[in-house]
Amino acid sequence: FNNHDDAEILKKSLNIKTKYVVGTIANFTPYKDYKTFFEAAIIITAQRTDISFLAIGDGPEREKFMQQYKDYIGRNIFMPGKIRDVEKYIKIFDIGVLSSFREGISNSILECFACAKPVISTSEGGTNEIIDDCINGIILPPQSIEKLANSILMLINDDTKRQEYGLKALEKVKETFSYDKMINNYCDIFECHAE
Repeated sequence: FNNHDDAEILKKSLNIKTKYVVGTIANFTPYKDYKTFFEAAIIITAQRTDISFLAIGDGPEREKFMQQYKDYIGRNIFMPGKIRDVEKYIKIFDIGVLSSFREGISNSILECFACAKPVISTSEGGTNEIIDDCINGIILPPQSIEKLANSILMLINDDTKRQEYGLKALEKVKETFSYDKMINNYCDIFECHAE
């Protein structure tokens, strides 16, 4: 799934026609704060028509948001629900977003990083252990709608910076969160306790 044609086919299957895609992957629950994501999307799409917002996930609040933002769904906001093979969809992201009120070590950030995508996220839970602010992504306070919109536009407008952040994101996953790193850490623990 590494070539441009496959990405375009996938975008077409979702009816996304824009050059850029900003995506989020999370359950539709209150603590994931989809409202901030959607409100930032509305600010941006009022200024630009070349950016789509893809919200992947399901949960108890999905229907509420589909009703609340029904005038935008299918035009600039896409909510396909729960999807298998989520990494294929991450490949069409230009930027990942996670605007949670609380978070552990986020799988969705790690998945974006593994696909060399920068992430803009709130500074909750274990996010600071993954994102190095202004190196492989951007960290914001919760409910920062304007800051999120401005950060998305800054990265969309700077291809070089966006790609640099993405490469640094991939490096971070390989260096800190790879299977090899995890196995070596366990071995170190067991060797310590064996003594």
